[in-house]
Amino acid sequence: MIDLHCHFLPGIDDGAQTLADGLALAQAAVADGITYSVMTPHIHPGRYENTRSTIEKAFKDFRLALRKARVALHIGMAAEVRLSPDIVALLSQNEVPFLGELDGHRIILLEFPHTQITPGADKLIERLLQHNIRPLIAHPERNQDVIRDLSKIEPFIPGQYLVRVALRLQIGLGRFGVNVGQPRARGDAEGVTERKQECGDRGANERRGGDIRQRQPPHPEGSCAGSG
Repeated sequence: MIDLHCHFLPGIDDGAQTLADGLALAQAAVADGITYSVMTPHIHPGRYENTRSTIEKAFKDFRLALRKARVALHIGMAAEVRLSPDIVALLSQNEVPFLGELDGHRIILLEFPHTQITPGADKLIERLLQHNIRPLIAHPERNQDVIRDLSKIEPFIPGQYLVRVALRLQIGLGRFGVNVGQPRARGDAEGVTERKQECGDRGANERRGGDIRQRQPPHPEGSCAGSG
């Protein structure tokens, strides 16, 4: 199994805070059948001042630590990039690591602010597409605009957008203190994801740095969507 989004690199964002935490998370991933994980620490100007350069050092150190600890997990390097005007400068400086390539496009893991879908987000993403950069939008179900109205995410689904959404959306909403009627949430989630290919994701405690003893059950809880 492949995990495209995790926060195992220690001390670089809100994920694992120590090397021991990161190794424990990696061991938990292997126990759940994951063989390859992409390290995606936050690039969030003003909060997590990461760049390709800083991430690469942490990545190499962690890869070496995995080998020394004999943890059978292969890892790749990317980033979860907060949507902001700073993206343009970071890209021009080649300081954004990508998830990979698909159909001639580089894939960037893009995170909306949790409070709203930023005005002008569609224009910025169009600019990325013009430069053959395709966004994979991370966990849109955490966005307050989407929580209030799931149709807010629909403009970012058709065409060349990739969207990584919760398969059981009511669980994702519940984590953020929102009481959503199960039939509506489930129905809307199916409407959002029906045009996409789903692939397994892991629980939040596994990916971030929570107590390993409180890990989620091993069945997939979320999904990442392929291109439509």
